[in-house]
Amino acid sequence: MKITPMTIGAFSTCSYIVESGCGVTLIDAPAEAEKIIQVLKDRDITPGLVILTHGHFDHVLALGKLKREYPDLKIAVSEKDAVYLSDGGERISGDIALFDTGSFYNRMTSLLPVPGADILLSDGDEVADFRVIGTPGHTKGSICLYSEKEKVIFTGDTLFSGSIGRTDMPGGSYRDICSSLTKLKALPGDTAVFPGHGPSTTIANEVKNNPYM
Repeated sequence: MKITPMTIGAFSTCSYIVESGCGVTLIDAPAEAEKIIQVLKDRDITPGLVILTHGHFDHVLALGKLKREYPDLKIAVSEKDAVYLSDGGERISGDIALFDTGSFYNRMTSLLPVPGADILLSDGDEVADFRVIGTPGHTKGSICLYSEKEKVIFTGDTLFSGSIGRTDMPGGSYRDICSSLTKLKALPGDTAVFPGHGPSTTIANEVKNNPYM
């Protein structure tokens, strides 16, 4: 498995290109799709699937341009967060408005609506090289993507290096994210963690140093 990390957009959101025997998979699709597409073209690879760790705008707004560039691209998201992609942009635009109602809002909402999901995921599902771990708390449908074989996990905005995702936005729950972190804490310590924001880490490092673990 080859993992290419990218940091994109106003919120420095992490997106990942994963190359494996299952093909080319994108993890999350932050705005500024052109940057993702350029890396793919430079590598002469075509993604077949994009998996969203959750539905917040800073992880999904590249979907429209990605789908136009790669019409056969399939979009996977948890069943509980699929509404972010299916309500015509109402929920996403509401979240953007919590941060700004001026030029940033106008620029971000110009990327709406985003395409709907092709694949709905639930806890325990297998998708591409990964097992889905349901980790509600940041959103109701937040998921992590775990490969026991490769000893890697993509944690979205559930777990960061030294911190966790916020739980004060609509659908967030601190109690739920604490339960989700308990699931992650049980993984092998040498599991590499690739979060939705910030640097990579390991489960062992977070258990030792992250106050929320």
